[in-house]
Amino acid sequence: MAVAEQGWHMDTQKLAEFLVAAREKCSYETVGETGETSLPDGTKLIGPYTAGQLSYTDRYKGFEWFTGREEITEGGKLVWERKYEGGVVDDRFKERSLALKLFDVLKLCLRQFPRNEPFKRGPNDLKINGYEYRDSCEGDMTSFDGKEQVFYDGKEVHVFNYHGGLVR
Repeated sequence: MAVAEQGWHMDTQKLAEFLVAAREKCSYETVGETGETSLPDGTKLIGPYTAGQLSYTDRYKGFEWFTGREEITEGGKLVWERKYEGGVVDDRFKERSLALKLFDVLKLCLRQFPRNEPFKRGPNDLKINGYEYRDSCEGDMTSFDGKEQVFYDGKEVHVFNYHGGLVR
């Protein structure tokens, strides 16, 4: 499917395929904290992953609570983004070792993202070692709005809101 508006054109299938490759090779869920670059202002940078004219990067700030933005550019021009904010909502998991354990589970869940809907953070529902991951998202590659939640023993411990799509 292609989107055209006032002379602007983007092949969303090509974009989705690129996003799948970028997430499989160069994303938080695959490289984690060890693959990040720390910038002087405290921002963490993952990427870039580049194929042809397309390039993917992810920038975020924070630890227990964080905000960020994933971007895809084509020839240096921003064409797609996903903005996000969220983090730990259960005080027990604000202790660093528990937060790191939670984030390890989160990365496992994110690796299971639906390849046919790579704009989604993860699968609709997944259970791992007492944790339950849920992602509810509406839209498609051009425009989407989602919410990610992680529960531990039935209690919400992590919440994450995200939205984005094509940038015209």
